[in-house]
Amino acid sequence: MRLIYIISFFFIIVFKFEYSINAKEIWLLDEDLSVIKFEVPVFLAKNVTGQFNHIEGFIELNEKEEIAKTLILAKIESIDINYKKYYELILSDTFLNKDEFANAIVDTIFTPINYRKEEKNKITIRLGLNGIYGWIPYNFEIIYLAPELVQVKGDFKISRTFFKIGKDKWYSTSILKEDIEIKTNLFFSKR
Repeated sequence: MRLIYIISFFFIIVFKFEYSINAKEIWLLDEDLSVIKFEVPVFLAKNVTGQFNHIEGFIELNEKEEIAKTLILAKIESIDINYKKYYELILSDTFLNKDEFANAIVDTIFTPINYRKEEKNKITIRLGLNGIYGWIPYNFEIIYLAPELVQVKGDFKISRTFFKIGKDKWYSTSILKEDIEIKTNLFFSKR
C-alpha cells in the first residue's frame, strides 16, 4: 500500500514539473496564514474538532488566468485536536494511519475558474486519505485581496467510512457520525 502511495505522489510531482513549464503563473500557499479545520460529530459528547498545522501547496494558472491545477498537502502528524488524550489513537491505523500515509492530498486539474471573480464556486476535488482517493464536491469563494494575494474560503464533507477513518469499535456511526465537515481558509501569494 505504501508503494502505491509513493508511486502516485511521484506521478503528481512529475506532472507538476511538466505542467509548470507551460503554466502562466504559480501561486504558493502561505503556510503561516492558511488553515484547514475539521469537525466530526460525536453522539452524546463534544464533537471532535481540530486542524492541520502544517499544510503546503500551490495553484497554477493558464494563459486565460484560470485555475488550471491545484495541489494541497496536509501533514497528518501535524494534526491538533480537542481530545488530546486520543492524539496517538487518531494517528494510528485505526483512524489516519500516519505511518503508512503521511499526507492528505487534495488536487484538481483543469478547473476553469477565474481567480479575480469574487463569487461562490463549486468544483469537484480529488482527495487522497488513508491511501483511498475520492471525488468530493467543494464549495468555495475566491477573495482577491491584492495583486499578489488571494484568499480561498470553502468547505466540504467527506465520508468517514469511505476513507476508512475508524476501525473495529470506532467504525460504527452510532458513536462517531458518518460525515466529517472540513473548512478551508487558504491564502496564496504570487511567486
